[in-house]
Amino acid sequence: MDYEARICKIEAQLEMNQREFDRLHQAINELRRLMLDRFNEERAHTDQSIAELRKHIDFSITELRKHIDQSITEQREHTDRSIAGQRERTEQSIAEQREHTDRYIAEQRERSDRSIAEQREHTDRSVARQREHTDRCIERLRREFAVSTRWMMGMWLTTVGMFAGLGGKIFGLY
Repeated sequence: MDYEARICKIEAQLEMNQREFDRLHQAINELRRLMLDRFNEERAHTDQSIAELRKHIDFSITELRKHIDQSITEQREHTDRSIAGQRERTEQSIAEQREHTDRYIAEQRERSDRSIAEQREHTDRSVARQREHTDRCIERLRREFAVSTRWMMGMWLTTVGMFAGLGGKIFGLY
C-alpha cells in the first residue's frame, strides 16, 4: 500500500513534469515567433523611414532646383536686356550660384547618408540586443529543461528501483 502511494505520487510528478516540458516548449516557440515578428517590424519601420527620408530629400532637391532654375531664368532675362558687361558678371554669378548649390546638395546628401547609416547602425544594435536577450532566455529555458529532465529520470529510476525491490520481496529474490 505504501508503495502504491509512492508510485501514484511519482506518476503525478512525472505528469506534472511532462506538462511543464510542454509549457516550456510552447514558451520557446512563442518567444521565437515574437522575436521574428519584432525583427520584421523593426526592418519594415527602418525601410519605411529610409524611403520617407529619401522622398523628402528628393522633394527638397527638386524644389531647390526649381527655385534655382527660376532664379536663373529671371537673371538671364534681365541680363539680355542689360549691357554686355553686365551679362558677363551675371553669368559668372550664376555659375557661382550653381557651384554653391551643388556643394549644398552634396552636403545635404552626405548628411542624409550619414543619418541613414546611423539609423541602420542603431537598428542593427537594437536587433543584436534583442537577439542576445532571446539567446539568454533560450539558454535559461534549456537549463531549466535539463534540470527537469534529470529530476524526471531520477524519479523514473526510483520507480523502477521500487518495482524491482517490491518484485524481489514478493518473489523472495532478495
